[in-house]
Amino acid sequence: MSLNAAWIVCHAWIKKAPHKRQRSLMELLPPGACQQLEGQLKYARRDLQDLDQLRCYGDPTMSITTLQEEVQAIHFSHYAPFLRTLTSGDIRLFLSAFSQKQLEGLKQMLLFSVQIPRCSLKLSQFVCKKLLHELRSHSVFPVECLPESPFNLLLSWTNQELNLLCDLFGIYDIALEIRHIIDTQKLRKIYQALSEEQNLYLKKILQQKEPVRFSPMGLTLWDGNEEQLCQLIQKRGMSRLAKALCGSHPSFLWHLTHRFEVSRAALFSQFQTHPEPLETHKALIQELLFLLPSKQSIFKKRGDA
Repeated sequence: MSLNAAWIVCHAWIKKAPHKRQRSLMELLPPGACQQLEGQLKYARRDLQDLDQLRCYGDPTMSITTLQEEVQAIHFSHYAPFLRTLTSGDIRLFLSAFSQKQLEGLKQMLLFSVQIPRCSLKLSQFVCKKLLHELRSHSVFPVECLPESPFNLLLSWTNQELNLLCDLFGIYDIALEIRHIIDTQKLRKIYQALSEEQNLYLKKILQQKEPVRFSPMGLTLWDGNEEQLCQLIQKRGMSRLAKALCGSHPSFLWHLTHRFEVSRAALFSQFQTHPEPLETHKALIQELLFLLPSKQSIFKKRGDA
């Protein structure tokens, strides 16, 4: 029996019953179901009396993300390849189910200028179901069924906030090299190329022990091209994020990658294929945990990218 979201919801309902009744309810499950539930969510003990220790990210007994909410959580660029296979009339139909921001982005990507009608709730549900069917497999859990993790918080961030996270995570590579640059003019240019958020975070991490070291960025040879430096920082940040999250639940990784623009999602998945040694991985996790609280103190309110 393969584990799916239905079993997670079933288990969540059982947890809400009194302890004595939990045992009776679990005995009604098919053979092996209890063990699979425990193993999937990294349940530490096999004692049915300790079921309340098994936690999910949300409460799947209260509500599950709707089809429309799932479609809107995914970056619009992931839908473009499927939509390009449709006729103009069908594209017009499918576009009617998107949010205004997604619609604007998709119309620009598809060079589609036809006015889009509003659709009924039933039609929207049909379209959203078809869109999700094209993108994901049935094995992907709803967000509410994911195992508890401090990194689940990332799934509530906007696309812009996730990009800013990578911009800040890449500053660790800047911090490694900037300590060894004595050319004051070059240092001034580097600081000028960084955003206000990046400069603030650089000051914070320069006061810490040396971060995880990867191959040099080559700042001593940098020619002053600010756009090139920003792209390099973004790529280094994406690499650190992907390597820190390596080994996370597959459904979590699916949800996270689909919140990035499609080319950045591909880059994230590419970095995931090269896991780091255990000690390096642990250090990257600590760097990410240190960065997460900075969302409130450093990230500034901006419109979504």
